[in-house]
Amino acid sequence: MRVAGVMSGTSLDGIDVAIVEIAGRHLETIGFQSTPYSAATRAAILAVSDTATQTSAISRLNFQLGELYARAVLRAVRSFGAVRLIGCHGQTIYHEGASNTLQIGEAAVIAERTGVPVVSNFRARATSPPVARAHRWCRTWITCSSAIARARALRSISAESLTSR
Repeated sequence: MRVAGVMSGTSLDGIDVAIVEIAGRHLETIGFQSTPYSAATRAAILAVSDTATQTSAISRLNFQLGELYARAVLRAVRSFGAVRLIGCHGQTIYHEGASNTLQIGEAAVIAERTGVPVVSNFRARATSPPVARAHRWCRTWITCSSAIARARALRSISAESLTSR
């Protein structure tokens, strides 16, 4: 199954999309793209992250990020081909260890814009009992995240080899 894994981390540098082919335990990275956040989007995320804020600001940003994630996925799909599933971690705006967490980036918007089913909010599951953490969607997210990490490493190695010549 071809899956798009979407990640935006606490570095707030942007949205990473890895397109991977999953067949049993075999994983093949098909392609990887990063889409930088604008200064305004980065500022909006910081304005609602682990701070006193208005729920209206969080709600607006939740839908805005859904739109941005959908655009990033569609851009990757144009480059690397269609996917049957999207796994989206969401943007963490609050995390308190194993007790609670909040990620935003509306999955319904991503699904509507792309026409592809979306699995999201993985980190919330990690605060659930251990049985739930073993859920197969979490494994898919971990697999996609691994592909993103490998793509970043390969991109870094490629950049280093070009500059060392």
